[in-house]
Amino acid sequence: MVRALRLLFLFFSTFSLLSCSGFFFYPEKELRKNPYLSYFRHEEVFFSSKDGTKLHGLFLYSDREPKATVVFFHGNAENISTHVNATLWLVMAGYDVFVFDYRGYGLSEGIPTLKGVHLDGLSAIETAYERGRSKKLVVFGQSLGASVSVYCVAVSPLKDKVKLLILDSPFADYELILRDKLRESLILYPLSFFSGLLIENTYSPLRWIEEVRPVPVVFLHGRRDRVVPYRHTLLLSEKVSWKKWVILTDAGHTLSLADPKVRTELLGIIEEATRDEHKEELLP
Repeated sequence: MVRALRLLFLFFSTFSLLSCSGFFFYPEKELRKNPYLSYFRHEEVFFSSKDGTKLHGLFLYSDREPKATVVFFHGNAENISTHVNATLWLVMAGYDVFVFDYRGYGLSEGIPTLKGVHLDGLSAIETAYERGRSKKLVVFGQSLGASVSVYCVAVSPLKDKVKLLILDSPFADYELILRDKLRESLILYPLSFFSGLLIENTYSPLRWIEEVRPVPVVFLHGRRDRVVPYRHTLLLSEKVSWKKWVILTDAGHTLSLADPKVRTELLGIIEEATRDEHKEELLP
């Protein structure tokens, strides 16, 4: 009887823990020193999320007229002081980049929640457009950020300014990835049958990806990804009947772009998507 009560207590304690969206977030508040930033012209930006939460970001500027402004949605751990390194190659290729922290990460205020980070992403797109030198936007998300960016592009009032959506190692659905993770543990496996009760799935990429139309989409995923299985990308890409690219590599989680050949291929796609017949007018 005592053992049964202990197991019941463990079950409901775990249930209560996972039912909060904090399962997805591992923020780091302290900004790490990044020696690479000194080689790039950059500017700190503080802006407000849709609910007034104060957020922090960085604009990195190309040393030439920018081809477009890239809005970068990072993954679920650390903060922009480390994630910014994933974008420096784009700055060197002639793009301005806006990298931001969700609420609770780095210098951004608040506590991360699924609803909150999606509000933050919407505001980041608007901030990048309002303050960016180029009004052509490319939205680029990695891991959690890729999944968040789907909803944000789908409902953004600036969707017509987004020339390309890049999804690197996305998960297709919040409930599905939670179920996958629960089933990796013998102890937590029984909870996988209740995954629909454990997480709010309003922002599921599978629900919103078709609303991204007509923005072209790049899917990028490594077959050796043990964090987010690449079948998540396949599930999402099946929903996209308009212009898309699916790039599958032999890399691990968010490591596909470590290959120069993959970066070159992606740059070609970005240039194709952002190319205009007439040169756009840039802000001073």
